[in-house]
Amino acid sequence: MSKHLFLDTETTGLRPGLHDIIQLAAILEVDGKVVGEFSEYLAPMNPASISSKALEVNGITKEQLETFPPAKDILNKFIKFLAPYVPKSSNDDRFIIAGQNPNFDKGFLEALFTRNGYKIEGFNKLFSYQVIDLLSLNVLLRNKGYIPLDSNIKLATMADYYGVVVEKHHDAYEDVKATYTIFKKIMDIFIKSPHEINIDMFDKNSPIYLHFKKLKHYQATSN
Repeated sequence: MSKHLFLDTETTGLRPGLHDIIQLAAILEVDGKVVGEFSEYLAPMNPASISSKALEVNGITKEQLETFPPAKDILNKFIKFLAPYVPKSSNDDRFIIAGQNPNFDKGFLEALFTRNGYKIEGFNKLFSYQVIDLLSLNVLLRNKGYIPLDSNIKLATMADYYGVVVEKHHDAYEDVKATYTIFKKIMDIFIKSPHEINIDMFDKNSPIYLHFKKLKHYQATSN
């Protein structure tokens, strides 16, 4: 079973442990099918550390933050969202986090878990150390000539390039929906361009390699 958790967050700054998640959004895909979506706002655990610059970016006000539910309540809700697909043993597949620079969001998610009493070992049993990074995939496509060399690879730019409509940038739910759609479009390019993009350049245990091979399998069996 492959479990990809497309994840996006809005935060009060750039440093996990000091700054906080204030919006958490995810799309859960299991074996190539979306099985659930999640989007919640949550109150910062450390209001004193709020960066006004970060709030300018995401458009959330301090007055709004005061109305958001406690972080622990939303974390518990998020865990319930994942619960039907949580690994039953250490041999089961863990969730692979996917996104635009997913290690940023994963770092904040890890901090949310540990600051609310969960051990790092428990976090690591839920989530794989591997990630799927759209940033890296789009760099590869740019280097192969599929994306103009003078393009930056920010999410907003890539959404425009792939024709993905985003109603509001720097909203975690809108951004994660865009990320998921862009990922599907990248995989279409991989499928249609096997000679230009050699999947064997990826480690055979990497999530992108395994996902691609499953796509090829599904495509072959459906024809």
